[in-house]
Amino acid sequence: MLRKYLHLYTIQQDIESVKKKISNLEIDYDRLKGWLSYFDKICEKLESLQNQALKEYTDKYGPLTSTIQKRLRPVYGFGDMGLYPEKDGIAVRVERKEEKDIPPSDFFSESQIQIVMLSLFSSAALTQTWSSFAPILLDDPVEHFDDLNAYSFLDLIRGLVMESAKGYQFIISTCEDRLFRLMQQKFSKLSGRTIFYVFESIGEKGPMIRRL
Repeated sequence: MLRKYLHLYTIQQDIESVKKKISNLEIDYDRLKGWLSYFDKICEKLESLQNQALKEYTDKYGPLTSTIQKRLRPVYGFGDMGLYPEKDGIAVRVERKEEKDIPPSDFFSESQIQIVMLSLFSSAALTQTWSSFAPILLDDPVEHFDDLNAYSFLDLIRGLVMESAKGYQFIISTCEDRLFRLMQQKFSKLSGRTIFYVFESIGEKGPMIRRL
């Protein structure tokens, strides 16, 4: 009989111990729930600020992107290109007749898509204010361009360098002799504002570079 009472007492003690653990867990849960609510509000605020920043960016610089794209190479049958805020990013759409929500990738060729990408990059680089690093670096930017499109691109660069009060500086690297010759031809009259370097070989001390 005594053994039964001792066993019952042990069970009651275990129950009290479990109840105490549950109570402590409930306290921790309520505390963590408060922090979860706090961080949820922060996430909502950050998302709201991100959406606002994206909308301001697309409203302000979307027209510039469209202008650059048209100047480089307008696509027959399509109108303006627009930027629209989208969750976690920016959507690019083009107009055609009454339609305004056409993804360029559905109809544009590879070179036309590259022009869209180059327009987006140029717009962002020309308008960014978060960095004091002024030069704009372009690595083989006209890989799929024909001569006409390459000329349009170089005309755009030349106009930005000559006409802009900000004094944009472009550093362009290329493996294409064709583009290099076109740049020499287009930029030869920039009154000493252009420098050309040619990579000749690799030596013991590194690349061998010659200034033209």
